[in-house]
Amino acid sequence: MTLSHTSPAPARITRVVLSPAYEQVCAQVRRAVHLGEYVPGDRLPSERDLAKQLGVSRMTVREALRVLQAEGYVIATGRAGGGRLVVAPTGENAQWPLKTPGPWLHYLSERWGEIDSLFEFRLANECAAARLAATRRTAAQLRVLDESLEALRASDNIPRFRRADSTFHLCIAEASANPYFRRAIEEARADMFRPLDIVDIDVSVSSAVPHHTAILKAIRAKDAAAAERAMAAHIETARTEIRRIIKQGGRRR
Repeated sequence: MTLSHTSPAPARITRVVLSPAYEQVCAQVRRAVHLGEYVPGDRLPSERDLAKQLGVSRMTVREALRVLQAEGYVIATGRAGGGRLVVAPTGENAQWPLKTPGPWLHYLSERWGEIDSLFEFRLANECAAARLAATRRTAAQLRVLDESLEALRASDNIPRFRRADSTFHLCIAEASANPYFRRAIEEARADMFRPLDIVDIDVSVSSAVPHHTAILKAIRAKDAAAAERAMAAHIETARTEIRRIIKQGGRRR
């Protein structure tokens, strides 16, 4: 009998696309804003320090800052070439909360399939991370979760809410003791949250606080199944809220 041997499918190798250095700098700053690492009013490092930190020229940093300023992420302050501020909520280019959410609602509507996929990705990864965190968390990580929950309750604007929210979710990812979850969850959150900040702060806090409380209670009790269920309920609620906002054509009051 002759066996038929089938050659394995070739590895999928795609074209390498090299983006300009200034675009990579823009991406780094946007990512920091989306994750709440910078909030309105925080001063970015100087051009010189950013260039040294990122390993690029000051001209590259200057071009990136021009793009970010045009997008409303940062505003120029002081002398030319000096420091920059992440855009403040009361600034002329303020984006949080959006006064005219129409463009973002259109964006969400046009790309809902992609955003819905991100929610599915979060369900798969963050629920598993919460389950692991319940049995692997440390006392220090519980303190971070407690502090971020208190910061969430005290949030009075979207950027500060986003910082506390990201700290909470990324701490759970860290507590899972699985570096793949940590990277995957951070990537998904960085991709998701700028357009979702059309939600009013009161809605965000009233929705997130009870869910975060339930998640933390389960993790503190080392109840892995309850932690997984609470995280799933939290993410599904967020998905439902965003879908409702799109259908209503604006923020829920």
